[in-house]
Amino acid sequence: MTPSIVLTGLDRAHEESFREALGGSPRRFFIRAQRIVWGISQSDLIQVDVAKQCRELVRRYPETPASHLLDAYRLRAEEDPAADEALARARTLAAGGHPLDFLLPSDDEWACVVPQQKLHNVVPDRVWRVSANYPMRGCSLPSQSTSTIIRSEKGELVIVNPLPYEPGIRTEIDSLGPVTALAVQGKAHSKHVESSAASFPGAKVFGSRGHLTHPPAAHLRFDSILAEDGPALSDEIEEILVDGSALEEVLLLHRPSGLLIVQDIFAANLPNQKGRPFLGRLYYFSFGLMDRIGCLAYMPMMWSDLPRFQSRLRRVLESGYRNVVGAHWGPKLLTEEQVEEFSGVLRWIVGLGGLAHKTLLARYFTAQPTFLRDLIRYKRALRKAGQV
Repeated sequence: MTPSIVLTGLDRAHEESFREALGGSPRRFFIRAQRIVWGISQSDLIQVDVAKQCRELVRRYPETPASHLLDAYRLRAEEDPAADEALARARTLAAGGHPLDFLLPSDDEWACVVPQQKLHNVVPDRVWRVSANYPMRGCSLPSQSTSTIIRSEKGELVIVNPLPYEPGIRTEIDSLGPVTALAVQGKAHSKHVESSAASFPGAKVFGSRGHLTHPPAAHLRFDSILAEDGPALSDEIEEILVDGSALEEVLLLHRPSGLLIVQDIFAANLPNQKGRPFLGRLYYFSFGLMDRIGCLAYMPMMWSDLPRFQSRLRRVLESGYRNVVGAHWGPKLLTEEQVEEFSGVLRWIVGLGGLAHKTLLARYFTAQPTFLRDLIRYKRALRKAGQV
């Protein structure tokens, strides 16, 4: 079986299962969809003529609601009133139970109405999860991030991926115990570090090694660095450095509950993970993830040192985790079957040969030549700034 370059971890046969819903070649659809999504959300890195790509997508795939949703997203990012017309077209095409109707935004989502926060006690009296919605880069439509709050046997709280909290949620958190530590697992998350540190002045702030050299985060100050020689986050939490990837991060394992906390290197887009906003559903779908756990299509290009990355994931596989949550996943825990699916993703990466990885990248960059050009340009800029 030929591995898919748009549905990472699956093969070309799985791509074909989308053909009827998309009304044409799934590979060509997803390649263009990725250019559109990244062209909007990563405009500083990926140079794309988004309007042209949207016109071509609608022309080639006129009968699928997904084409018109991507165009509506583009128009909304440009604050063009025609966005509502594109959305209306998508809704018309999705009427009658279209397989992609799950992508459609609700009226509240399209109006940027943010749902009220809720604190979910996912491990009785020990672990809570709470999500926050905020505008995704490049557009006013909201995206989602989720905090994990761990209470130690001493009653002290560790907040992983701290976020802004509504007053009622803040009161609930305060009632659980004193917040003694805030942890940010990887450089891609830095927006709320300073405000969270000010909000919880008694807490020590833990960052990752990547924060120290990542330009948007380099100004931040941390009391300690995760998985380094400094003070540990907690004697109940194991810190597992996963490097060998440009998205270097530190996975955290809460030993008493067996809960593994990841940030960005793995994604979940699952039916029982309710609450993901429209833009999150569209983003993950465009990068090849629907009703499964896995890696978004661009992730293999981030594996800069595959043997090192694989060795770190072997340690994760051997760590004894019993469930998994992520910074952009829904607040609830996985089912047993979904935990096994996550483990299967780890095993697939660990078993990936170096030649197979290079072949996958060569095929991906052949299909997405502008991504390779922009990735090289970005790395050169970082080197010039002394960051890599």
